[in-house]
Amino acid sequence: MQVRELQPRTLGVTDYDMDAPLTAIRRLMLESNGLVTIAFKRSLIKDGTGKPQSDIGETEYDLSGKWLTSPCCQIEPSMAFQLGLPVLILREKGVIAEGILEKGVLGVYMPEFDLSGNLDDDIIGFTQDTRKIKEGDMYIPLIGEKNDGHDYIEQAFINGASSIITSKEVQYSHKNVILVEDTLKAMSDMAHYLRKNRNVKVVGITGSVGKTSTKDMIYSVVSTKYKTLKTLGNYNNHIGLPLTILRYCDEEVMILEMGMNHLGEIDHLTKIAEPDIAAITNVGTAHIGELGSRENILKAKMEIVHGLKNHGTLVINDDNDMLHTVEADDYSLIRVGKNSQCDLKAYHIDLQLEESYFDLCYHEQTYHIHVPVSGEHFVYNALIAIGVGLSLGIDIELCIQGVENFELTKNRMEIGRASCRERV
Repeated sequence: MQVRELQPRTLGVTDYDMDAPLTAIRRLMLESNGLVTIAFKRSLIKDGTGKPQSDIGETEYDLSGKWLTSPCCQIEPSMAFQLGLPVLILREKGVIAEGILEKGVLGVYMPEFDLSGNLDDDIIGFTQDTRKIKEGDMYIPLIGEKNDGHDYIEQAFINGASSIITSKEVQYSHKNVILVEDTLKAMSDMAHYLRKNRNVKVVGITGSVGKTSTKDMIYSVVSTKYKTLKTLGNYNNHIGLPLTILRYCDEEVMILEMGMNHLGEIDHLTKIAEPDIAAITNVGTAHIGELGSRENILKAKMEIVHGLKNHGTLVINDDNDMLHTVEADDYSLIRVGKNSQCDLKAYHIDLQLEESYFDLCYHEQTYHIHVPVSGEHFVYNALIAIGVGLSLGIDIELCIQGVENFELTKNRMEIGRASCRERV
């Protein structure tokens, strides 16, 4: 741990007493999204009367027991070190040193900031919408263009929330309250921490069109072998993706859809998700008004590999003229489509009214594929889904079964009958 000494005047601390660390703690909490604890040099540990206690042990810093002084954090210093939380060390009289360790996600409750809580409480789920709160959830108040979620904290607790994070000081002594600098960033940090610290494979999907139907088909394939979590609805942006990850329970694979309007947006999402496998359905003209050219759209979609795990896999539709130009760098590349260069090649495509059939050439073997919806784009979706499944070690026969059992998200490509009895 690198320790940097800060003179008292830098932090507004004039002398060591029961209240001197407050300014330093506030500063450190702001720098580390509220994740901070403090350790006292043993000669400075005081009991409730403010009198120094005698040294007890060999180490320079006290890493056992709970704090004896005010302000007190209800976290043992030894636990803070194990969890990699930021640590503020009070050393000699009038001099404060700080050592920032790798960030964790455990909040510290500071009574002086009207924060409170019980470390033994479990959080059942996470939501930014008070209308969707269930008993035991954590409410995340986000600040938007028109509304500030902090205005609904009281309603969140009424609806059953047990915990909140907040960027504004509030007073709820009977609830779990964690102060952070930015609630959106804290939510993203929590999602990233969870992803990194769970034994789960992540599949990221993007593309100009077809993301949702491809996600659904990949889910159908992957769930033939693994317990799987997927993006629901349009939760594919900087808010929805972290919330999807925070839905994780004990799944073995997460399938995450990533949308974008501008350059840099998928870069942000993929660095939260850190996919093991990424898939790009196509590069079209959607968002060309914001990006200016299909070349820029390709650049934006290819940001998905910025977060790709080492030796990860990218699956692409190689019949798309823009994606055909992609060359693998430090990851595996699976090309799917109809052209002869594809690793998974479709031919003898038969598009019927409500279903599709095609033959698949893979490792010089031919497999007959049935897709329960019609359309050539679903043939590409099936190829991408099979490519993802194979990358996850799923037998090709199971992949084919997953494609055949695919169910499209409701209201997409549904066939109905108009009053004139024509099907639409």
